[in-house]
Amino acid sequence: MTLRLQIILAVVLVIVFIMLINRIRKERLDIRFALPWMALLIGLFIIDVFPGITQRLAALMGIELPINMLMLLGLTFSITIIFFLTSMTFNESDKQKQVIQELGLLRKEVEELKKREDIKGEVKDERSVGDE
Repeated sequence: MTLRLQIILAVVLVIVFIMLINRIRKERLDIRFALPWMALLIGLFIIDVFPGITQRLAALMGIELPINMLMLLGLTFSITIIFFLTSMTFNESDKQKQVIQELGLLRKEVEELKKREDIKGEVKDERSVGDE
């Protein structure tokens, strides 16, 4: 990789990292969703600054070409993100179900209170008619 390409890639990674931090700061992105992307950006920055790391890691892992190791790491990252999002979706679904059940119970309570008030109102009306 040429020095020019390394510099361009480093600048792009820093800009994306700043944008990510800005979205977190403005509360447009939750930190738990941003952490994996921050880790990826930092990892890519390290690989950009020290390109020999990919060759050493590939040799260490027994992978013939560094590009194949990068593809494996990309696939692993993608599967991890998919698992993480699936887990979050499941947790949010459980929370949503609980809120819906609580809402149903509260509506039932309100209806019962309205019926009690209606009955009390009718009893007061009957007493006031009888007093006249």
